[in-house]
Amino acid sequence: MGYEISAKDLTEITKTGTVTFAEFLSEEEVAILKHSGNTRDSFQNCPLTKKILTKRDLGKLLFEILEKKPIRLVFSKNISPPATFPLEDLSIDEVFIGMFLSYEDGSVTFFTKEATPELTDAGMMVVYGNARARFLPKEADKESSFLLKKGYASGDKLETKDYPLIFK
Repeated sequence: MGYEISAKDLTEITKTGTVTFAEFLSEEEVAILKHSGNTRDSFQNCPLTKKILTKRDLGKLLFEILEKKPIRLVFSKNISPPATFPLEDLSIDEVFIGMFLSYEDGSVTFFTKEATPELTDAGMMVVYGNARARFLPKEADKESSFLLKKGYASGDKLETKDYPLIFK
């Protein structure tokens, strides 16, 4: 990683709600993410996955796109196509942006809450939000029980030990 966002990219995400970067991940990073497991928030049990998803360069890029901080990693999961992933269905409030990492070509697509891209490749869905993000169970989120099993109750703020800040 080490991408800088151009004025054209910022215009694209403002206009369409999405922006894609080709060859964003190395082959090694794709292999690590692909094998990190199919459970929600696999970064919590896979240090190499966590390292990729919390890189400082990625935090800076997200800040340039969002112009908001602090930024917290709030969700990750391997996804198989075909799929959609509406951010408003996630049982986390104050979500900023989604990021889909394609295992086909190492590209990444960032998307806003207003955009819900059709996912045609296998990859990892990652979501970033505000440092104040809280768990608010939603019926549409089929995996909200994951946080309940971790001891979170409705309205609880996500803890940094579980959901790290990536940009302050």
